[in-house]
Amino acid sequence: MKKLAALFMILLVLSSTLLFAQAQKESGKSYVFAANCAWPPLEFVDENGDIVGFEIDLVNEIAKVNNVKITIRNVAWEGIFAGLANGAYDAVASGVSVTEERKATMDFSTPIMVITQAILAPI
Repeated sequence: MKKLAALFMILLVLSSTLLFAQAQKESGKSYVFAANCAWPPLEFVDENGDIVGFEIDLVNEIAKVNNVKITIRNVAWEGIFAGLANGAYDAVASGVSVTEERKATMDFSTPIMVITQAILAPI
């Protein structure tokens, strides 16, 4: 539990760079975010049908600090980048890995978390 709390604090500090990333605040504006809500605890739909999770809390806090309104849509992963490209929403808040191919067509914030993957086998 201590490791989880420490990780959360590190992520919170690192993600605070997002608060200072814009040139000026655009008070009162409204933005639509897409999220693939199938990854608890990062983003998921709770028992009340609300979209919740760490990334959702982070986006909501950034919106609050910058006095902007946001709407979050639950979007299937398969169409999330196409929707961003065609303007169906303004941003994606859903565990997107930064790749050179994606950097050619999308702007990324400072990563809020770095995840590595491994193959496991029994001992």
